Amino acid sequence: MKPGTWNLERPALYLLLTITSLVVAFPLLIALSYSLTPESEIHSFPPSTVPAHPSAENFQEIVERALRPNSPLPIFRYLINSFVVSTAVVAGQLATASLAAFAFSFLTIGVMWVNHHHLMNQFAHADRVLLFLNLLLLLGIVFIPFPTALIGEHIRGSGARSAAVAYGCTGIYLSIFFSAFWHYGRLHVLRPDADAKEVSGITRSYLPGMPLYLTGTLIALASPVASVSFYAAIAVFYAISNTFFGKEPAD
Repeated sequence: MKPGTWNLERPALYLLLTITSLVVAFPLLIALSYSLTPESEIHSFPPSTVPAHPSAENFQEIVERALRPNSPLPIFRYLINSFVVSTAVVAGQLATASLAAFAFSFLTIGVMWVNHHHLMNQFAHADRVLLFLNLLLLLGIVFIPFPTALIGEHIRGSGARSAAVAYGCTGIYLSIFFSAFWHYGRLHVLRPDADAKEVSGITRSYLPGMPLYLTGTLIALASPVASVSFYAAIAVFYAISNTFFGKEPAD
């Protein structure tokens, strides 16, 4: 900021945060105030939001009623039930999210393993460059469970966008090195008897890889849930890609 100038951005932000905090806290403060209001003041007119003689007798009465035999107000049972239900819901969500993440990760890695095996069958041998490209490709494959776990853990929370973007970036990395691995092998170590139609189909199947994952990453910025569905569709696409692309292009 230049000398002699006043930046209103920060004071305006603090003012907005202060107003928001007061709006959020106001109902809680009112509830606390009324809970400390004695019975003699609760029906006073005009009503007052601040008790003249604050008292904890309301809390004391609730505890006494709860401790009576056959109490009509089993407050401790209510608290226990709330704890059990909330714990069960959280545990169920965590278990479901973890299992879904495992299944998604297994599907993705499984498809990559099958396609990688299919690529290797087209090569006569592996030279040093191909081995290093393969190592970089495997680096991305073994990293897949990490962003998948992030999606499973944060897809319903505030970190959903970051998790989906992380998965998309991993997909972009993998698509780059899958293409590099295949194109180097196709040009330098391809089997002499490799089926030209199959080679052409594999080549075309890797063309949309990076654009697809880039699209999924951009979708994640607007809707993480939609991007996860898009990533799943990409995995299905590559699971059956040889069926669609294993044909010679029409003349």
